Amino acid sequence: MIDMEPQDGEPLRQTAMQRRGMPNFYDIALATAEKFGVCKRPIPMRVYDPRTLTEMYVATPCKATIASTCAACAKAARAVRVTQCYEGWHLDAEPVD
Repeated sequence: MIDMEPQDGEPLRQTAMQRRGMPNFYDIALATAEKFGVCKRPIPMRVYDPRTLTEMYVATPCKATIASTCAACAKAARAVRVTQCYEGWHLDAEPVD
């Protein structure tokens, strides 16, 4: 059933086909995250500030290491691993200068 104009304050009704044709906001959020190179699966964490006695939620990166899961976090994790290998974190003994 399609009502073209709302009557007497009733909401505009749509058919299932019209609702399926509308943009999916989850897909839009994923595309935007990929466009700007940020984590597409952020983890919400509650943060408490004892000075102001307030609580708020902050999104933290998912820290995925596989690019198919989260490309931005995997790229950051790869950069950290490259730096660690360059500095010799993988060695059993201290490097000789």
